[in-house]
Amino acid sequence: MAAVPQDVVLVPPGGWVRLRIPVNTRTGRSVYHCHILDHEDAPA
Repeated sequence: MAAVPQDVVLVPPGGWVRLRIPVNTRTGRSVYHCHILDHEDAPA
């Protein structure tokens, strides 16, 4: 059975994750969305 792509990553406290995103499959702009309020409130 083939793996199903996921769009949610659960990271434990103190943990980290490395995202591998194929950037050559799309054109134009895209958005990375995060639900951690400290990240949301930080200036770009």
